Amino acid sequence: MLALNNNLLEGPIPLSIYQLVR
Repeated sequence: MLALNNNLLEGPIPLSIYQLVR
């Protein structure tokens, strides 16, 4: 989960992925 959280800083695309994983 920490890796995904770090990717959130990369841009809106990883943000969508993070929400899907939630």
